[in-house]
Amino acid sequence: MKYLSDHDETTAQTKSQQQQKAIELCGGVVRGYTKDASLYFRGPFLYHNQQRVPLYACHIQSDLVQDSFVALRGVADSINLRYQFTDEALHHSLLPDERLERFMFELLEQLRVESLVPETYKGMRSNMLHRFEEWSLRYHHSGLTESSIGLLIYVLAQVCWSRFNNVSVTEETEDLLEATRAGISPMIGKQLYGMKQNLTDQEKFAEYALQLAKQFNSMVRDENQDEDEEEKDVDTILEEIEAPEFKLLINFDENDEHVFMISSGESKSWLENDAVYSIFTTEYDKISQADKLVRPMQLKALRSHLDDSISKQGINMPRLARQLKFLFATPEYDDWNYAQEQGYIDGRRLSQLIASPTEKRIFKDRRERPQSDCVLSFLVDCSGSMKQHAANVAIMLDVFARAADLSGIKTEILGFTTGNWSGGKPMKEWIKQGRPKNPGRLNETNHIIYKDAEQTWKQARNSISGLMKVDLFREGVDGEAITWAAQRLLKRPEQKKILTVISDGSPMDSATNIANDPYYLDNHLKDVISNYEQQPDLEIFGLGVELDLSVYYRNYTILHLDDNLNNATFNDILKMWQSRMK
Repeated sequence: MKYLSDHDETTAQTKSQQQQKAIELCGGVVRGYTKDASLYFRGPFLYHNQQRVPLYACHIQSDLVQDSFVALRGVADSINLRYQFTDEALHHSLLPDERLERFMFELLEQLRVESLVPETYKGMRSNMLHRFEEWSLRYHHSGLTESSIGLLIYVLAQVCWSRFNNVSVTEETEDLLEATRAGISPMIGKQLYGMKQNLTDQEKFAEYALQLAKQFNSMVRDENQDEDEEEKDVDTILEEIEAPEFKLLINFDENDEHVFMISSGESKSWLENDAVYSIFTTEYDKISQADKLVRPMQLKALRSHLDDSISKQGINMPRLARQLKFLFATPEYDDWNYAQEQGYIDGRRLSQLIASPTEKRIFKDRRERPQSDCVLSFLVDCSGSMKQHAANVAIMLDVFARAADLSGIKTEILGFTTGNWSGGKPMKEWIKQGRPKNPGRLNETNHIIYKDAEQTWKQARNSISGLMKVDLFREGVDGEAITWAAQRLLKRPEQKKILTVISDGSPMDSATNIANDPYYLDNHLKDVISNYEQQPDLEIFGLGVELDLSVYYRNYTILHLDDNLNNATFNDILKMWQSRMK
């Protein structure tokens, strides 16, 4: 084993202190320029209050180990200009759905705002140019330019950066660019000219940027379309240009939704509207059956994968069924047990006592038969950040549904997401109407039924596997989803009604947050849960995936899904339910 010398330890400690100092200075730069005291860096990531700010342009992804201080200052300055010159509501309304197109569109918008640095801010301009040069060389040295797609991305970034800023491309790679640049120039010339002419007009610039993004997507797919093969999907394409030491950040889903800790506060929009929740439009909202959203062959494949995963978990299904029955069953007395040694005196057996004074079996007792007059409803947060947990959530709910069937308990499995990223059609309508103040929820909700309470596990088994179809996972409007699930439960005849919400964070819909404020959906969620927790005929619980949900739920537990599921996981959930059983 190699040990650090005293000199090495001192050097490492000094470097760590320097990095921390650089982060603090960059945070101060951003707060000072934007006049927003709630902005700060935690490691390489920017936060607003406790919410991580999504920064998707590939060249402003920080690496604290490799980035110089000037490069980090360049990132801070780039962020400042983004805050100053980008209308985020407009930007979100224009975002393309295709991941490759969005990647390019995010890059182009960031390059646009960086080109608008005031002439008098020479230091800021120098920092950003240094940042882009440093990023370019790291990109090249990582080996990404050795693939055709990696080179195409690099050439487009270099050409646009050079054109927008009236500077030369990176000198070290100038010869490398030439052939690709010459080949694509006829295809992108119009878009380059249009963007250059409209750098100060975000909406007009975006018209040409979207055209270029679409052209880029087409070029990538053409490059990966062999004559004798089916078209490759995006994930397969991107795997071919991954460099372990260099993050391109083409997968937006990891960071689009919830952040690493619950962020809760007071919503000005909520208070200004007298704590009354509003919805801009419900025209595009949907309630969907899961088996209608996934192709039958894919559902079959997902089911096979789910069955295989469950078989490896070692879960004692009969034991879980007995535990559920014991926990939720209600005793019913449907007859008598006769000839008992204690209980009520049975008048018909008194003659036996006279004939045989030692006879003890002259009593009767009520026969108790446990009845499972209960319905369990599970509501799953199907937002982008839950994708990494989808497989384990599917296993857990499939096991619960199967065990509940064995114990005579009805179950319902529901999910909630949005129909689109970044507001979709409601966001576009809001912008067309002049952006009225406090519009309320500004996206298309999609509530999904994976298993209806009237279905047995066997009837719904394929549909349940749809929980693993993670490209349906987008953003989350939690409060409305809980209202929907609770109202379904309250209409049912069962005596015990249990709603369990599975989530990994606070509600997050970017369009709603932009048009109102970051805590609008948060305040609505608290209001909804508080109301249902006071309902005498409904129990509501929160299962926080690797997270404490106590800010929202009175009854909750933390669910650890990083490891394989086992009997202990199910026992923890049973204990949570048991704490409220009367």
